[in-house]
Amino acid sequence: MIENKIIEIANQFIGLTEKPGNSGFYDHEGIQALTHMHPEELFRTIGWKKGYAWCMLNCEVIWKLAYAKYDSMMIPELNRLFSASVAQTEANFKRSDLFVVDDAPKEGNIAVWRSFNAKRQMQWSGHAGIVIDYAHDHIKTIDGNTNSSGGREGIEVAEKRRVLDFTERPGLVLRCFIHPKEI
Repeated sequence: MIENKIIEIANQFIGLTEKPGNSGFYDHEGIQALTHMHPEELFRTIGWKKGYAWCMLNCEVIWKLAYAKYDSMMIPELNRLFSASVAQTEANFKRSDLFVVDDAPKEGNIAVWRSFNAKRQMQWSGHAGIVIDYAHDHIKTIDGNTNSSGGREGIEVAEKRRVLDFTERPGLVLRCFIHPKEI
């Protein structure tokens, strides 16, 4: 099942750390073993550039590596749908007839958060992570461009436990889950 492969690959990315200011990535044995590429080289293949936020790009590379194992014909469609922008990726998948986007978490999904300002207006920025487990009140994710110690500055790939709450308020708000297409 594709979601199991997604989670397996996501776990191999835990511990990947970025250089200051989103300027690159330090080497990572798990990614080297999986792809035979330095993380920075791998992320460049999907459009990463110095200074880019990379949480959605992390989800993209994980999904593409998983689909490459089972259905490489899906890669061109994923190229069309993914973007470094969380907002653009969310919109692209919502328009797709191949993928389900809803509020029901499942393992292997991409969880999408969007930023809201003090007036509860949705902003262009956001965050994304791979769902590895869920319950009625929380989800566990593996996120890129995050911080395992709870700080705001994203510096690594880490496992996170987050409240399952779609309430619009200032800050990051959970918006949806993008489900992988079963193969």
